[in-house]
Amino acid sequence: MSWIKDIIDTSRSLAKDKQALAQIKSGLRNQAKLNHQFLKELLKKNSNPKQERLIKIARSLEYDKMQDALNYGIPYALISRKRVTEELLEQFHVKAAVLVDKSLEEMLESVYIKTAYISKDYDNEDIDLKARLRNLAKYNLVLIRLLT
Repeated sequence: MSWIKDIIDTSRSLAKDKQALAQIKSGLRNQAKLNHQFLKELLKKNSNPKQERLIKIARSLEYDKMQDALNYGIPYALISRKRVTEELLEQFHVKAAVLVDKSLEEMLESVYIKTAYISKDYDNEDIDLKARLRNLAKYNLVLIRLLT
């Protein structure tokens, strides 16, 4: 009888782990999608928002779930085994061959660093905020794809 209890307990534990991983994946995907809502206007052809709008976008970006995921060492391979491909980069017009074959963890780290930097240093006159936000928007789309 005890082996049946062990199987039941193991099954319950696995179900809880699967549910927790699904919640982490969903949280990361939702945060990336929320950021996409702010960034998507920069991907339109002939998009030329004013500096005030760029600053508002930069200040609206969120990255707390990405930071938590990176700080607490989640099992990325159990969330997504997808990797960045050349086709994916071409789809979103990303010219960054260095991203090819990157994992979810590496892509998440890249998007997190870009997001955190822009949202903290958006008023730096030495950076092209529009170009940085447009680049972040493309990277963010790649991240979303890895999380779907």
